[in-house]
Parts: sequence; structure tokens; C-alpha cells
Amino acid sequence: MNNFYINTSILPIVDYAGYGDKTTEKRHNRGVNYYSMIYVTAGSLSVTENKAHYIVNEGTVFFIHRDGANNISFESTKSVTYIYVNFFMQDFDAPSNNKIMLGRTVSIQNTAAPEVRYIYPLPRILEKISASILDRKIHEYAEYFHSPGRLTDLEINTRFYDILSECIKYNSELYNQHGKLSDRIINYLNEHMTAQLNTLDMEKKFFLTYKYMGTAFKKETGETILGYHTKLRMNYAKRLITTTFYSIDEISRMTGYTDALYFSRVFKKHFGSSPKTFRKIQNKL
Repeated sequence: MNNFYINTSILPIVDYAGYGDKTTEKRHNRGVNYYSMIYVTAGSLSVTENKAHYIVNEGTVFFIHRDGANNISFESTKSVTYIYVNFFMQDFDAPSNNKIMLGRTVSIQNTAAPEVRYIYPLPRILEKISASILDRKIHEYAEYFHSPGRLTDLEINTRFYDILSECIKYNSELYNQHGKLSDRIINYLNEHMTAQLNTLDMEKKFFLTYKYMGTAFKKETGETILGYHTKLRMNYAKRLITTTFYSIDEISRMTGYTDALYFSRVFKKHFGSSPKTFRKIQNKL
């Protein structure tokens, strides 16, 4: 499956979104610009596209072009449920003479009034997105689409475009990184050592829920994310206490604590003595 390309000057238009299973799949064919995003929430799908065959497992998003030349069939040995969004989109091939910058393809047409278009590659398959931010957004979108209080079609299309944007980010920023998830989290915690742990920022960075990251981190390191982050801050504070003349209040602020008394309690829990006592002991050595 090759990528699709989204032209930001012509955004996709949603036709319908809903929930499907083995009994509700129907052929949809409304022209060459008709597509489906399908998120398998249970079971497996067997997909044949242009004579190529794929098994799409639970927790996978895939996009398919409903131009009549493609065929979707279900794996007969397993039940399957999924969320789908059918939409119209003008697809573009990536011209060979385009310039690639910052993950974007900039297309300049040779016309009297040159047009600059931003074209993003949309991955055809995203695997293992269960418990991710993308998983949550797709479920919320399906619920919103059928809610009685939903707003205009513009809102429907805008929310779907946000999902497509999430797919692009999820593919480029998560799956193109190598190494264990815990290693990437550790790098993040080191970069943000002197700040309070912000779980929402972490979810945006890794496109995973904090609960999922915490479980994976604990399994891979034996520590909690918060515990590891606190340990980094305390070791940094200890280094400042033993190698500088900063006051305890200053060191508290330098390690990201606005409350010096709370900082002292955390420090004592880690090293067995308060910061002031710890400094006196070290000075006598």
C-alpha cells in the first residue's frame, strides 16, 4: 500500500462515520475520490487491494480507496468490529520535482500565478494504536458524529481533519523513532528534569495515554515515571547542594519546586536528611 497525499488547499469532506461488524460491511463506491478510514477495534480483516493481500489486526487503522477496483473481505475465523469514516478527498501523486522541507512537500506549479501547496503523506496503515491519543480521538469522533447535539458539517470535517493530522504525526514522530518506549521517555524526562511533570504534554509528545506509558515504563524499568523523574530532580539537587553555594531556597527553585518546604520533605525522603543537614554533613567530610 502506497501513501495517499493530502493537499491542504482542498480538505477532505466526510460522507458518513459509524460502527461496523462482520454483518454490516457494504460496498461503497461513489467515484474515484471516495475513501474510507477503518479502525479495527476487535478481530481481524482480510483486505485485498489491487491483487495485494493484507491481514489487518486489532488496533490498526488503514485507509482504502473505494474506487471499485478494490475489494474488502473479512477473515472468516474471527469476529470483527471496527469504526469507519467514509470521505471524499482529492488525491495527489507526489511529483518527482517537488522540494521536501520539514516533512512537507511544497509543490510550485508553472503557471502565470504560481500556486504553493502543502502536501502531506498520509500513511495507509498505522498499527498498534490501542490506548493512544489517536485511538481516543477516533472513538470520540464516532460518538460525536451520531450525537444529537453535533454542530455543522464544518465541525464534522474539521474534527476529522484533526484525526488525519494525528495519523501523520503519529506515523512520523512515533514509529520513525527507534528504541524502547522507556528509553524515549527517559530522554524526555532528562530534557524536562527541572520542570514539574506534565502528563498532558507527554501525551501530546508521544501520542499515547499517560496510563499506557506508565504501564510500559514500569514493565521495562521497574520504576514509575513520576518516581524516575523525582529521582532525577533529587540527584540534581544533591549535586547543587554539595558543589555550589546556592541557598536551599534557590536550589529548590532551580530544580522546579516552588515550595521550599515540600522540596525539603522530598529530599529527606530520598537521602534520609534535610538539605541543610545534608550540606553540613558533606562539608565536614
